[in-house]
Amino acid sequence: MNMLQAILVELDRLGSHIVYNTLSKRATLYNGYPAAVGPISVEELLTLFGKAWIARYDSLDGEHCYRITESGRRAID
Repeated sequence: MNMLQAILVELDRLGSHIVYNTLSKRATLYNGYPAAVGPISVEELLTLFGKAWIARYDSLDGEHCYRITESGRRAID
């Protein structure tokens, strides 16, 4: 759970989001800047999504973008 907490803290920053590429099956955390913060495992992505801590807000050309939800913000504490 500690790694999920760290991901949620990063996602709580302005402009942060996760991009999941359906072709490569890779998820990447972005912190609002063009550079990526780091990869996220598919298991972590599924857990965050399954707990409703993130929600998809956009899809384009095989990439799904996710942001933190209010439930995810409450899980940080």
